[in-house]
Amino acid sequence: MGVSTTRSAEKKKAILNAAADLFVERGYDGVSVDAIVKEVGGSKANIYNYFGGKQGLFRAIVEDMSQQILSPLADAEIGNLPPREALTAIGKQVMSVVLSDRAIGLLRIVIAENRQFPELGSLFLKSGPQPCHQCLAQYLEKQQQLGTLKPCDSQQAAMQFIGMFLGSIQMQRLLGTMSAPDQQQIETLVDSAVTTFLEGYSCSE
Repeated sequence: MGVSTTRSAEKKKAILNAAADLFVERGYDGVSVDAIVKEVGGSKANIYNYFGGKQGLFRAIVEDMSQQILSPLADAEIGNLPPREALTAIGKQVMSVVLSDRAIGLLRIVIAENRQFPELGSLFLKSGPQPCHQCLAQYLEKQQQLGTLKPCDSQQAAMQFIGMFLGSIQMQRLLGTMSAPDQQQIETLVDSAVTTFLEGYSCSE
C-alpha cells in the first residue's frame, strides 16, 4: 500500500470516527457536512469524494460496524472451525460491537429519526444486521453440508442464535437501564447461547 493510499485510508477512518461521535451526540438531522469538516479538518470535497454526502457517510459508519462484527467469519481459520468454537468467536464479536456505546447511540438515531428520514431504517438493516445474519447463515449452511449440524433453515437459525444473547440486553441498552456488558458477562452469555443452540442443532451434542 502506497503512502498516499495509506493516508487516504487513515483520513477516511478519521472521518468515520468523528462523524459517528457527532451523529450520536447531535442526531442525524443535527449533523451537517460542514460540522464534520470542522471536526476532522480537510474540505467538504473530501466527504463527497469518499462517501457521496451525509447519507453515504452514515451508511459507511454502519457498514464499518458490520465489518467489525463479520471479521471472525472473514478469517479463514475461524470460518473452518467447528461450530462451538466458531459460534463462540462470532457471538463475542457481535456483543462487543453491537452493544457498544457508539452502536447503541447510532441505533437510537435510526429509531428516533425514522419518521422524518424513513430511509435510515432500511439503510441500517441493509448495511448492518442483514449482512451479518446472511454471513452467519452461510457458515451454518456449510456446517450442515459437512454433517456437523442438523438440516435446518439457516436464516432462521442464524437469527435465533443471535437473538438468544442479544435481544433483551440490546433493549435494555437502548432504554439506558444497563451499561455495556464487560468481557466476563459477554463470555458467560455467549457460552450459554452456544450451548443451547448446539443442543438443538448439533449432530453430535
